[in-house]
Amino acid sequence: MEFMARKSRTRTRQSWSSVAFIVESILLLVFLVASLAVLTRVFTASLNRSIESRTLDAATIAATSIAEHFTADPTGVSESTVLGDLVIKCEVTEDPRANGTMYHAHIDVYDTAGKTGGTPVYSIETARYESQPGGTANPESDASASGSGSGSDASSPEAEGEAS
Repeated sequence: MEFMARKSRTRTRQSWSSVAFIVESILLLVFLVASLAVLTRVFTASLNRSIESRTLDAATIAATSIAEHFTADPTGVSESTVLGDLVIKCEVTEDPRANGTMYHAHIDVYDTAGKTGGTPVYSIETARYESQPGGTANPESDASASGSGSGSDASSPEAEGEAS
């Protein structure tokens, strides 16, 4: 009988050890699922930031290109330009001066495929002074001129770095 008693104790130990193994397996499974959920969120956030970065880079290049066209010919820039998913809107205003005209441009870039909600992805402002024939080319010499222009191009690097 003693032999049988030992078998029953062994069976009891085996059943407890199998229950402990199952509990540990379930806890491991829960930990792995939680880890997978966290990693999925991290990779999704990384992908979203990568897409936003590419969009901002493309918007910066597009706005700078339009600003360069404005600097070359302030009156020849179109009000709206579409480049892929980007819509570039350029608002040009004239400020007549005694010896010429100061042109100001406000350029906004919108992403039609993104989640910007109607706000510009990137904005830039620039200006150009064009003197009249026989006038001076320096806008600082004009009494009504304001700003920090040098020569005939008053584009400011501070405005180029202004991103939304």
